[in-house]
Parts: sequence; C-alpha cells; structure tokens
Amino acid sequence: MESPAPNRRVRNVVFVTILVATTIMLATGRLGSWFGDDVAPTETVGSTTSTESMPNPPVAPLQPFGSNSIDPKPETTAVTFLEFAEQYDALRDNFRARDSLTALVVDKHVQWEGYVRNVTRFETAFYVNVSSAAHGYNGPSASITFGHELEDHLYALHPDDFVRFEGVVTRAAGSVGIEGMAIEAIE
Repeated sequence: MESPAPNRRVRNVVFVTILVATTIMLATGRLGSWFGDDVAPTETVGSTTSTESMPNPPVAPLQPFGSNSIDPKPETTAVTFLEFAEQYDALRDNFRARDSLTALVVDKHVQWEGYVRNVTRFETAFYVNVSSAAHGYNGPSASITFGHELEDHLYALHPDDFVRFEGVVTRAAGSVGIEGMAIEAIE
C-alpha cells in the first residue's frame, strides 16, 4: 500500500506555487487580470494614457454615526412597529410569510413608537431596546443604535416610557435592528 506522503507533497508544491504566483500578481497589481477583471490602464510605449494622468476617483466622506450608510434616502415603510410585531407573532410558524414580512421593513426608513425596555452603553454605541407593548418582554422588540453624543438624552429615558423613534432598519426578526436617527419621549 502506498503512503499518502507523495500526494501530500504534490498538494503542498501546488499550493506553494499558487501562493507565490498570487503574491507576485498582487505585488505587481495584476491579480484582477488573472481573474478576468480589467485593470487600470498603464503607460505603454506610443500611448498617452497613463494611470498618473487619470484623475483619482472621489472618496466618499465617512458617514457620522447615526446617519444612514445603507441608502442616502431610504424609502419609508408604512408598517408600524405594533403592526410588525403582531404580524411577526402571527407568522412564527410560516417561515416564508415571515421572511416576506421582514422584507417590508429591512433597509427602510421607519418612524415607529414603542415602550422603552432598556438603555445600555457599550464602548462603540448606545443601544435602546424598545418593545411594542407596555411592560412587554415577550414578542418582537427593536434595538436602536445611537452614538455617544446622545448620552444625556438617552439616560433621561425610563423603563416603559412611550417613545417615538426614527431610523433605518438593518435587520428584522424577533428583534429588529435599527440604525437610529432620533428618539423622543411622548406624553
């Protein structure tokens, strides 16, 4: 019976060869052409085109925290938070219908209302957890992310405060993730 060592040796040689070739192509900027992608034109003899004469593409500025990085002007959904929560609960056993419901709100701008469950400070952001029902710890909730600049405003909220919040839905399921833009207590 043959030893598997020769096969392993061949695989290692092939792997190292591919690794070296990929490294060389990356170093020379030719990896895109290896995969069939066009590369930026380079200076050639008899040509006036060079990468040095081409203008640099504009660099998008970093978006401030809380701004919508998904879509600059997302569509607003007409589904309310209470409607979403009730429909999600009703569709728990129908995965296809539940996914269709979540598609109605993901990547959409929402202006929803609910009841504060919790405000939590993390190193990168504040998370405000909101329920669709007062004293509600069952059913769908929203986890809204805000920047640290709103610390005083967010710490002024209390459990079961009725709030209106605004943002863009980044994910939706039993818990809806929202990139927050605004939140206010409603009397």
